[in-house]
Amino acid sequence: MKQKRKYIQSTKRTICAHADLFNTAFELFLRGKENKRGSIHLFRASNVFTAFALEAFLNHAGEEVFSKKWTELERSTPLGKLIILCEKLDIKIDWGESPWSTAKTIFKMRNACAHGRDQTKKERKIITTIDKWYLLEGQWEKLSTEGNVERIQKDITKIMEMIWKKLGKNEGILFDIGPQVTWRGEI
Repeated sequence: MKQKRKYIQSTKRTICAHADLFNTAFELFLRGKENKRGSIHLFRASNVFTAFALEAFLNHAGEEVFSKKWTELERSTPLGKLIILCEKLDIKIDWGESPWSTAKTIFKMRNACAHGRDQTKKERKIITTIDKWYLLEGQWEKLSTEGNVERIQKDITKIMEMIWKKLGKNEGILFDIGPQVTWRGEI
């Protein structure tokens, strides 16, 4: 009887968290576009993952720019990290303009989701037609539309690309999920 061959395999992969999280956000966005029923939940999740992706990217870039000092700076808020990194890289932030206002908004939404609390919303208005499906929305629900998610992803991509360019990186690999090297040999 022939004996099965045995192999040894050695694999190493650098997992790029920001790319993986951004790809998750994009896939959730696509699913929301495809299926309108329940899409608000997919769009909300997409926004949260976009915020996660930006923070992971800031950690990635921060380690590269500040090296060991980033361990201390990493405890800053996500917006604080963005400010610190942009100051160091000489990138001007204008919080009143896109894409910077979007970063502020998306981190605020992320925090509201992560530290969720009940809210009471009130509205009083004169209406001419009755919409039995009308729902008074909170801020994160207002952001959870196809158009808003698309705009948010474009704006966050712009920020990441600005920083990536200042780091002297190849544009084509910003959202690469990470290189992997595998070696196999028969034993």
